[in-house]
Amino acid sequence: MSDPESIDEQNIVTDAEREQSAADDRPDVGGDTVRNQLMRPRTILSFAVAAAILVVFVARADLDLAEIWENIKGANVLLLGAAFLIYFSTLALRAMRWRWMLSGAGVGTVSGTVLPSTPYLTGIYTISWLINCIVPAKLGDAYRAYRVKRDDGIRYSIGFGTIIGERVFDLAVLVVLLASSGLLAFHGTMPGESTSALILGIVMVLGVTFGLLAMHFFRDRIESLIPSRFRPHYASFQISLFETMKRPLVPAVYAVVIWFCEGLRVYFVAESLDAHIGLAMAVFVALLSALLTTLPFTPAGLGVVEVAIVTALTVAGYSKGIAGSVAVLDRLITYWSVILVGAIVAVIMMKLRAAGSQSAGSIKDTVQSTSS
Repeated sequence: MSDPESIDEQNIVTDAEREQSAADDRPDVGGDTVRNQLMRPRTILSFAVAAAILVVFVARADLDLAEIWENIKGANVLLLGAAFLIYFSTLALRAMRWRWMLSGAGVGTVSGTVLPSTPYLTGIYTISWLINCIVPAKLGDAYRAYRVKRDDGIRYSIGFGTIIGERVFDLAVLVVLLASSGLLAFHGTMPGESTSALILGIVMVLGVTFGLLAMHFFRDRIESLIPSRFRPHYASFQISLFETMKRPLVPAVYAVVIWFCEGLRVYFVAESLDAHIGLAMAVFVALLSALLTTLPFTPAGLGVVEVAIVTALTVAGYSKGIAGSVAVLDRLITYWSVILVGAIVAVIMMKLRAAGSQSAGSIKDTVQSTSS
């Protein structure tokens, strides 16, 4: 079996016939499928689980909803606006990193592919976040790979290779920062609840590391188990993934900046309530929330994240009213506003795509009439 890295990457990327046959078998993860996913029992059940978690937690934790509402009404709108802008700026940072990864995988330099612009990828990211908020199991990542395949000719194998690569860096940096910020926030001794989350993150990192090592050292064996028609796609996927792994500095720096911005978001949310939790605690809460959104039980960790924010802040000594208020306002930004903004961006991009298709059709008709 040949070494995947010795395969001609250009042939892999431009193998249109095989790619099309494989693409025909892939489900459309566009609008129709998302609507279908919303009506599936699994999705409905996930929202029911999230609602049950919140109801039970509010009752058992004896949260004063009236106090939380009063805190929210008195929040500083300017600081909340800053938190909102910081959060959505991270989508642009993620788009810039993804573009760098796609470029490293050969996109834009190989015939048949177009390297998307950062604003375009930011739009795709926003819509994928929307999908993650309404459908469990991170379907938004599949949407990203689907969208750049349809619009830019980027193969699924390359799209998923870069997406998994960025997820690896995000997770590894998250766990390191979660541990360090937790130790700082809790003065060297993390409470049991936080330690459990950290252990979860460490286990996930070890699992990913083991998987990457297996892919690298047993690639011949893995290829032999894959049907021959899919081997070029797997080789392309592996090349894209490990090209990113070979140049870790840039994606790792992006991950650090992104996670720090997430911490700043929580910091400004807390400051808007006159709750001076400190930057270390804000980073810890933000990263704890981000880690829990990876669990596929509810959309974007709905229910689970809110409970984690309140628990972390109350364990740190803040009142339940402040903790609940921070949780509500932070999720207003990271969950509910994503649904609103994502829907607006989806409509805009759909109209732009339709306008582009009409323009292309007009040009085609003009050329055909001229040639006749």
